[in-house]
Amino acid sequence: MSAKPWVIVGILAGFVAGWQTRSAIVSPPVPILVNVPAVNANSYDSRLPQQYQNSVPGQQQFRPVQAPYRPQALAEETQPEKPDQEVAFKGLLDTHRYRDAMDLYRLTESSGDIPIERLKSTLEKYLKTLISTENTEDFTELTDRFLAYYYDDIDVLLLLADFNQSTGLFLEAINVYQIVDSYAYTHGAAQKVLTKFERFLHETNEALEYQNDWFTLKILYQQAEALGLIKDNHRLRQAQVYIKSGESYYAREILLALQGNHRWGEDAKELLTQLDGGAEATIASAPPPRSSDFDSHVALQKHGNQFVIPLGLTEDSSLNLLIDTGASMTTISRDRFDQLSRHDNFTEVGHRMFRTANGLTKGTVYNAEHMRFGSYTLHSMQIAVLEFNMGGDIAGLLGMNILGRFRFQMDQEKSELLLTPR
Repeated sequence: MSAKPWVIVGILAGFVAGWQTRSAIVSPPVPILVNVPAVNANSYDSRLPQQYQNSVPGQQQFRPVQAPYRPQALAEETQPEKPDQEVAFKGLLDTHRYRDAMDLYRLTESSGDIPIERLKSTLEKYLKTLISTENTEDFTELTDRFLAYYYDDIDVLLLLADFNQSTGLFLEAINVYQIVDSYAYTHGAAQKVLTKFERFLHETNEALEYQNDWFTLKILYQQAEALGLIKDNHRLRQAQVYIKSGESYYAREILLALQGNHRWGEDAKELLTQLDGGAEATIASAPPPRSSDFDSHVALQKHGNQFVIPLGLTEDSSLNLLIDTGASMTTISRDRFDQLSRHDNFTEVGHRMFRTANGLTKGTVYNAEHMRFGSYTLHSMQIAVLEFNMGGDIAGLLGMNILGRFRFQMDQEKSELLLTPR
């Protein structure tokens, strides 16, 4: 055989081998359909309670991906992204799902996936918005749910004090400051509370002085003093408030006690001199009001070191209440309120947070068309109904929203409440 046929065979064999090698080296791009599930059993979202798994936008079920076949890249592509807890939390707040929001808050805190301070910041901003928009119902519900788990949270308690101040519940604000002061365990926390309280006193002084409401301002200082919040730097102003409210006798007591103070003594002496027209200051120079200065006397019952007075809430029934000058609103226990013979005298107006012996609790506020207090009939008065038990035949507390309608004084020797309408 000649050499020519063998040459042809060799050329054909080389051509076939080259084509196969090219096929092995180069693969054309192939469209790959990747399945991305909305919820993966191993993902973070599957660990969230069902009610807020969909509080963030869902992902598409299928999407085409143009890529070479690489098993590792495909595995990375199919991992679903974790939901953004901050977005989910804000979404729950914005839709008023406060119970679910608190579930997510606690789950995030326990999991440690993100710093809880990020959700806390979102919560505080939302509460401030509720304060600025005067949204009483939502603010009360959210703070009630939060404080049920985090009762000693200083930041939220201070926001509650701000809310009470903004709604005119100054005594309730004072009560909250006393609570938060007891939880200020560190120097930094104590300074934060003191700064806020000083600002509260300054702003409330300005507001009530502008309204010429010296009586409310006097009661506010009395309550702050009773709770241990008044310092020497507040007492000079307290004496001035007593003078403005016509009670110079009590102003003298404060000023005489301040005379030896190295910081405020000279100011106290000057005010005493002005008060007495240059005469030497003595407490005896201005006696307290006498019983004959009042229009009405109401008999009281002694209850320990406190006094009980009846309040007629319907035409045929009355309840015994402890007099509490530190309560901004008169409060009734839920059980005793439900036992009243009729309720057509009351209209529900909303909810608020109130301090009780067991801490802060949410109460329902009602407007009473009329009620009997001593020899007086009061109209359009508010009461708060709470879940608490005073024991015995005590149904609740008589607060300053009723007492504040009068100039009053308690005669402890005769067990009488002396009243004159304001």
